Amino acid sequence: MSAAHVHSLLHVNLNCRDIDAASAFYARLLGLELGMSTSGEPTSGASLGIDGLVTTLVRFQYDSRGPRAGAALELVEWRSPGPVGTPPQSGRHAGIAAVGYQVPSLDTVRRLLADPALAGPAALQHWPVRGIAGPLLRLRDPDGVVVEVAEEASLPGSRFSHLRLNVRDLAASVEWYSHLGLQARAATALDAQRTANVQSLSPGADPSMSFELTAWTQPRTHGRPIAPANHLGFYRVALGVDDVIAARDQLCRSWDGVPDPIWVELPGTRLGGVSVLFLRDPDGTIVELVQRPRSAMRGRPPG
Repeated sequence: MSAAHVHSLLHVNLNCRDIDAASAFYARLLGLELGMSTSGEPTSGASLGIDGLVTTLVRFQYDSRGPRAGAALELVEWRSPGPVGTPPQSGRHAGIAAVGYQVPSLDTVRRLLADPALAGPAALQHWPVRGIAGPLLRLRDPDGVVVEVAEEASLPGSRFSHLRLNVRDLAASVEWYSHLGLQARAATALDAQRTANVQSLSPGADPSMSFELTAWTQPRTHGRPIAPANHLGFYRVALGVDDVIAARDQLCRSWDGVPDPIWVELPGTRLGGVSVLFLRDPDGTIVELVQRPRSAMRGRPPG
């Protein structure tokens, strides 16, 4: 089996109603800081499946490690066309279900959440991450998407920990992501009743974060990942590869119909744009492979 050798999670895209409100929420609750933002100039919507020009404002916010060392939360405010829909409310809906962070103190986060202007109710639950079940504070941000927060007292600040993806067929999803070079770390059940089975996978070069593939059984995972591109909520996830053309060539050895990479504009940023290969996992979640050499990822943990 050939693998596309993903080296790191770059960012996860979160479509929000009000980027200032979302940005302030994540800054206050988790200490996320702005690393890069676009100028809001109109660009082609072709790469996102939208005809004509689109206007969005994008901010990449990073944990305490900063850009090139940690993954970003990519906040996107749609201005033209405007946002549609609402994030899935069912915890068993297929697709990106939650973003996870580790913080030095859960008590600090819980005190912040006492402010009713900051967020809605939060629940402390025991869910597995990288094979270890521990307390997670699960809450919703201003747009209603789920954030999982765990404690790691040794950290100097917040750290992007994991993404939870709800999947229908765990074995099929594990195989699909393994073609991208993600490595299996641990398989666990959500609880003693096995209401969900969880497989943790990580990029080989970045074991500090994981994809927690969660297959619900009682009741089963349902629905489809959100669409279109301007639907509120988590929309896609970006993974870094050294060479997107080489990654495509490797994937073509195992899969039929792999599309060609395209150029995606990021107006007003230092990069200007990136070469991206858009894929869909077995449930339809959009995964983009972004050409970003690992030499640019200074500060990432060694593989």
